[in-house]
Amino acid sequence: KLVQEHGLNRYWGDNYYRSDNGISAEWPMGFFWLSIIYSQMNKVEEAKHWFERGIAQITKKGDVPELYKNGHPNEHTPLAWAHAMALIALAKLKVKSEQLSFMVPNIVDE
Repeated sequence: KLVQEHGLNRYWGDNYYRSDNGISAEWPMGFFWLSIIYSQMNKVEEAKHWFERGIAQITKKGDVPELYKNGHPNEHTPLAWAHAMALIALAKLKVKSEQLSFMVPNIVDE
């Protein structure tokens, strides 16, 4: 499986920053990437789910790590690219949520 606790593995068998338990590096920005994809597909609940998974990986200092190895962020924290993915995911989710709310008719009891 490519979905891990702290992020996505880039691909099966990836050896970059492999954890001691053999699991490939866990990339938090992968959660934001999935959020962007689901937003574009108008699947706002799924987009929100992946966005929240990404947000949960932010450090106490407010940084988005490049990746997690052995349950800890690596030394490339913060990573601007990961922060950018989080901001893009947030913007897409906000826009799609607003668009879809306009598509739902208001039903008022008379």
